[in-house]
Amino acid sequence: MAARSQKRAEQAIAVLQEWYDEESGIWNTTSWWNAANAITSLAQYTKYTGSRKYMPVIRNTFAKTRHFPVEASADRPAWVCHNYLNDYYDDAGWWALAWLDVYELDPDTAYLNVAKIIFADMAGGWDEVCGGGTYWKKPDIGKGAISNGLLLNVALRLWEQEPDEKVQGLSYQQWAYRIWEWFRASGMISPDNLILNGLKYREDCSPHGTPWTYNQGVMVGALTIFYQQTQDSSYLHQAEAIAEATMATLVHPNGVLRDQNEANSNGDQIQFKGIFMRYLGRLYETSPKPEYAAFIRKNARSIWKIARDRKTGRIGTSWALPFDEGSAARQSSAVDALNGMILVDAK
Repeated sequence: MAARSQKRAEQAIAVLQEWYDEESGIWNTTSWWNAANAITSLAQYTKYTGSRKYMPVIRNTFAKTRHFPVEASADRPAWVCHNYLNDYYDDAGWWALAWLDVYELDPDTAYLNVAKIIFADMAGGWDEVCGGGTYWKKPDIGKGAISNGLLLNVALRLWEQEPDEKVQGLSYQQWAYRIWEWFRASGMISPDNLILNGLKYREDCSPHGTPWTYNQGVMVGALTIFYQQTQDSSYLHQAEAIAEATMATLVHPNGVLRDQNEANSNGDQIQFKGIFMRYLGRLYETSPKPEYAAFIRKNARSIWKIARDRKTGRIGTSWALPFDEGSAARQSSAVDALNGMILVDAK
């Protein structure tokens, strides 16, 4: 079984690599932040299997994207994106997490240093509007779950690596507690244990918005690390509550994961489900409940049997429906779920 799950993940990655552009270091058919998630999926595969097959791809992407030329647009001349810092705090957060995953596989401090640069930039978006939180976009646009969930994850990961280092006078540990206490008090965790998308930051700071699967996953991931760092079971219980609410609610009638209005998903939303599955897998490593294994198995099986085009190996938007179209974002999202099966089969 373990050999089969590894083979399926590798086959899906081989198709993902059909879109890879060695010159740019990113994948055609998708965008900047999605590429960070593709790197994460390759890093997870590497960690779970021990195969170093894709390390040259990962290293090439780091070399080509750390100082990335950006073409001119209608509202901005051509520029160079240094150290993954652009107008969107959340974009940079994905890259920080990707390179921290890679750092665990390849202890080159260049990966760690980039993550620290990104965290400092993200922390610079924190202010006291709505009682705290970092913004989604520069300058001071949007306060929501994704930018702060990512900020929390990066703080927790850097706490592991650099416990004595400080940003704005606070250690990464202090930042982690600060972010979590604010997030918990913000109301973005609904009474049903689903993460809402954001806050009405220009009005009354009330929580609102769709409970996207990726927001659930990002917070499950953060709380799992918080538990691992502190052994405080309250963090694990909250991670489990969010995961289980997602598994019960954000699904098709057959129990396969879905996002709202999935048929009309945009280029961002097609990435979301894999992010939940990635962090559910990490929760499963810490809390190996049978229902988590069953959910991972159900989704991986549906991806392979229903959503995959058998001729091309490409995987579509919905994991519960026949293949519609392929792209690097759809493919890497599915790889996250297939990686989870490697974990389940290894237990």
